[in-house]
Amino acid sequence: MSVYALVPQKRLADAKSRLGAVLAADERAALSRRLLAHVCRAVRAVARVEGLTIVTPDLAVREWACRWGCETVVDPERGLNPALAHALRLPRCDGRDVLILAADLPWVRPSDVAAVLAAGGAGRFVLAPSKDGLGTGALLVPRGARFIPEFGAGSRAAHRRAAEGLGLEVVELVRPGLAFDLDGPEDLAALHAG
Repeated sequence: MSVYALVPQKRLADAKSRLGAVLAADERAALSRRLLAHVCRAVRAVARVEGLTIVTPDLAVREWACRWGCETVVDPERGLNPALAHALRLPRCDGRDVLILAADLPWVRPSDVAAVLAAGGAGRFVLAPSKDGLGTGALLVPRGARFIPEFGAGSRAAHRRAAEGLGLEVVELVRPGLAFDLDGPEDLAALHAG
């Protein structure tokens, strides 16, 4: 199975705003960059992933991606979901299953990425819920599916409905590395404690 990966990254100046009470803006930007690099390393360590594109409006992120050997797609800041929908229609994703992975997963490992791919298959849509059970840490969209991402509040249920509406079998995969996204101060504390 041929797999292509997409990792969305918002503008670093706006990243991790919920950590504003505990980290300065430059610290939040640096943290976001480290998290993105970590996620990209985990994805690229899995042999079945044939390519990786970072979807971002941020010029600095695009420059780092180039140095890391990753492709980029410019998010014109119409929003995460339209940018991902556009990326899913690119020729590089055509004829492949597409993995969409959040950029803020500090515990993700190559084994987590491999587990998502192993759970996939023809007509199977894999969804990895976030730690609160409401959001989404990762998706595997089967080749040929006309799927439109719905990240945001309640995305787990929205993604499930969308996939079922396309006649796809939904497989949920719960793994700490895919569920623990770094959002608020309590997550930062848990990361340092763990």
